[in-house]
This record gives sequence, structure tokens and C-alpha cells, in this order.
Amino acid sequence: DKELTGKVVHAFSSPDIQLKSLYPDAWEDRHKEFLEDMETESHKIIKKLIVGNDCKRGERGGEWREWTLYLRFEDQEDPADAGKFLEKVVINLHPTFNPPTVTIPKPPFEVTRQGWGVFEINMTLYFQPQTQKQPMDIEWYLSFKDGGRHKVIDLEFDDRYLP
Repeated sequence: DKELTGKVVHAFSSPDIQLKSLYPDAWEDRHKEFLEDMETESHKIIKKLIVGNDCKRGERGGEWREWTLYLRFEDQEDPADAGKFLEKVVINLHPTFNPPTVTIPKPPFEVTRQGWGVFEINMTLYFQPQTQKQPMDIEWYLSFKDGGRHKVIDLEFDDRYLP
């Protein structure tokens, strides 16, 4: 046995027991936090949100493109499935579009427009109230290359709050 800060610590005891004997109040607080974290982790699910755009030559010809911005979940079989998680999406287009702000209140979360240039699109995702998630801002840079592109965003949900 060794003497350490006035308490006896056994050389072969586990570090957890050593910490508990040295710092009983702090250990109880941390242990409670650990158990709560383990409970939360056991209910965590990750949904993969695909944000992207498709494009094709526009009816006006030249540099004009018709493009569709979309948000969908990787595993969704039906476009309405996104509505289980997302209440609405607010999209802020380039100020030259009329209207420049588009609210999509239900799936499919898509907007189609025509234009000749690429730009950054800012969006706010509003989640269904039962998910207990705050609105989330995301950005997308419109692409005309190779017919469009996409990215995947991991969204974390607690399965105790899902339908």
C-alpha cells in the first residue's frame, strides 16, 4: 500500500476505485454524467442528409441552365419520409431571383430555377418539433459541372423523440 494525499491506495486496485477513494464527490458527479452519456449514446441515430443540385441546359440556350436544388435523406424510399424529420426548409437564393427567399413547407424539399451563374445558397432546416432539434443553417454552392453534385451531412437524432 502507498500513502497518497492522506488516503490509502492499493497498488493492485483499479484506477476507477482509486479515483473514487481519492475524490468521492467528484467521482460520483462524473460517474452520474458518464451513465447519462451512455444512456444518450444508446438512443443516438445518424441520418444522412443529401444536399445537392442537378442541372441541364436551359430552354433559353447559351449559358443558361435549369437547376434543381434538393435535400433528401440517403435511406428515404418515399420523398415524404423527409417530413418525419424536417418541418420545412427556408432557402435564400441569389438576390436577383424573384423571390430570393423560398420556403418549402413539406417534402419534397426541392426548388427548380433557371440561371446562368453559380452562387452560394444559404438554407435553414427546421426540424419537426418532436425531434427537439434547433434550426440548423447550411450552405450549398450551386454547381453546373458534370450535371451537378451533392454532399452528405450527418444529422444526429435521439430515437426517443422520433415518431
